[in-house]
Amino acid sequence: MELKEGTFLQGKKYKIIKTLGKGGFGITYLAEQTLMDRQVCIKEFYIDDQCDRDSGTSQVRAVSTSAGAKFESFMQKFIKEAKTIARLDHPNIIRIYDVFPENGTAYYVMEYIDGQTLESYVSEKGRLSEEEAIGFIRQAATALDYIHKNRITHLDVKPANLMLKKNGRIVLIDFGVSKHYDEEGHQTTTTPIGISRGYAPLEQYLAGGVGEFSPETDVYSLGATLYRLVAGKVPTEAPMLRSEGLQFPDYVSENTAIAIVRAMQPDREERPASASAFIDILEGRSTTAVPDEAAAAAAAAAAAKPAAKKPAAEKTAATVPVTKKPAVPKTETVPPAEKSPKKSNMGLIIGIAAAVIAAAVALFLLLGRKPSVPAAPPVPENPVAVDTVSTPAPVDNTVAAAAENVEEKAAASTSNVDKKATANASNASKTDKNAAEKAAEKAAAEKAAANKAAAEKAAAEKAAAEKAAAEKAAAEKAAAEKAAADKAANAGKAATRVIYSENGLYGFKDGNGDVVVPATYANVWKYGSDGYAKVKASNNKMGLIDHSGKLVVPTRYNEIYPFSDGLARVYYNGRYGFVDTSGNEVIAPAYKDAYNFSSGHALVAKGSKWGFIDKTGTEKNFSYDYMSEVPGKVYLLRKGGLFGFCDRSGREVSQFNYSECKGYQSKGDGKYMYLMTDQHGEEVEVYEADLLE
Repeated sequence: MELKEGTFLQGKKYKIIKTLGKGGFGITYLAEQTLMDRQVCIKEFYIDDQCDRDSGTSQVRAVSTSAGAKFESFMQKFIKEAKTIARLDHPNIIRIYDVFPENGTAYYVMEYIDGQTLESYVSEKGRLSEEEAIGFIRQAATALDYIHKNRITHLDVKPANLMLKKNGRIVLIDFGVSKHYDEEGHQTTTTPIGISRGYAPLEQYLAGGVGEFSPETDVYSLGATLYRLVAGKVPTEAPMLRSEGLQFPDYVSENTAIAIVRAMQPDREERPASASAFIDILEGRSTTAVPDEAAAAAAAAAAAKPAAKKPAAEKTAATVPVTKKPAVPKTETVPPAEKSPKKSNMGLIIGIAAAVIAAAVALFLLLGRKPSVPAAPPVPENPVAVDTVSTPAPVDNTVAAAAENVEEKAAASTSNVDKKATANASNASKTDKNAAEKAAEKAAAEKAAANKAAAEKAAAEKAAAEKAAAEKAAAEKAAAEKAAADKAANAGKAATRVIYSENGLYGFKDGNGDVVVPATYANVWKYGSDGYAKVKASNNKMGLIDHSGKLVVPTRYNEIYPFSDGLARVYYNGRYGFVDTSGNEVIAPAYKDAYNFSSGHALVAKGSKWGFIDKTGTEKNFSYDYMSEVPGKVYLLRKGGLFGFCDRSGREVSQFNYSECKGYQSKGDGKYMYLMTDQHGEEVEVYEADLLE
């Protein structure tokens, strides 16, 4: 369900005029930017089968818990991708002015293009001339080269996403499924995968097929778009392209057919590496980039054209396959060359035969001969006799010598007995001493072993006690941590607020399922970062409740906005005022229009003039006939027909010498650039950082 005509967004900054179109992931509206007095397009994030809308409040809600997780994830990616595209600056790419969350979903604001899509243009006019079609494609190619240099792929290039302005300029739109990649080519955003049949290459049908940066994916779609423009029909879908090929009517030139076939190769490595490389092939500036099979296929298509020109409706279409293997040449038998006459070789043959016979005879003799036995050495004529036993000379033994020998032996024997006795006594003494020493050593060893065993037992008992104490402490710590975690979890659940419905009325439960705010309200909204939730009573009046469900701002206002700078803006009987966190009206509803407080001041309208009020309601500087709250920390004002800037406190920070504000752009450092037009019609870039110096 789309927003109703006349619905306001961002206070009264944007007013919905009508719905322009709906897709699987969003709704596009034509809207009026009220303070700038210009028309814009607004894209709303809305997944048709995952959410629905409250017809009374415009709030978008997920249809289930699982759908809510998916919706929230994709919405954050929607916002991130919009901010990425907002940084692009190219004449052939849609400009994004603003991104903001509201109504439980997200929006981004684009320039409104007064024209039509190429799809509607070719549907009304029929196929285009090659000259006109290539002119459009050339502009689209410059836009693609620009986003590819910024590591972005569009992933949905087709005639329906190329707007044709009245001045002939092509503008690339709808970056809803585009992806951003880092310097290494890895994906940094995960947007929903979309497939436009006939325009999406094969890799977009595969899981993870576009996970890496690949300009060739957009080149395929650009070639398919050119085919649609010149052939007047959608090309064959990628999965069937190898088997069915492309049908080219005979009025498509050979060079254009070659370029399209080259761009729509199923294997991305075979496509031109960039959109500009595709244009080079299309305009005949590159020949080496065209594969032989594509050239041959296109040439075959050209050859298939009839000689006599037929009416357009009757022209024969030639099929050009996307890939074509070269024919394998047939193998031919080559007859041998005619032999030339040779001289007789009879003498050579006879010589070779004789050598073979001689070798055979030698081998036979060698193998058949017995080995010879060596002869015994000769015996000498006069042999010499050799004695084998010699007889010693006789010895003379006297009686004196014998007696002397007996005495010496006796003396030696007596001496040996004495020595042995002495040695035995000494050995016995040593044995007793050694035994005593060994006994002492044994006793000492046994004592040491006992002491060691006692020490080891004591150490083991101590270690066991320490281990038990450590295990007890660890168990107690784990129990305490678990108790703390359970307490925190319960506290977290208790602090959580979940909307529930009962008998057509709404209230809040905590994460444990306990009722905190009974279902007594006609509608409720999620709690904001300020800790308050907006509620609507049965009388259709709005109020605010705190975290406990206490009504802090009574339900008496037509509309109420979140707290900002300590005060909440309220709307009652056509006038704006402000209340504090106790529900007191510190500034009664008396102003025709108003913006939230910031830096102690709020921008308000009284009668036909705009000015500032502080938190006491004191008014100042009601001298401006027009005022706009632009992004950043400044306001855009108009005085005496010319625009200028002031800070949030109402101090003028520029001269009033600009005739128009054409838009603004984030510079990525938290500051903005405002594109202004001076009194001479020249565009001037005004930087917020310079204004606030």
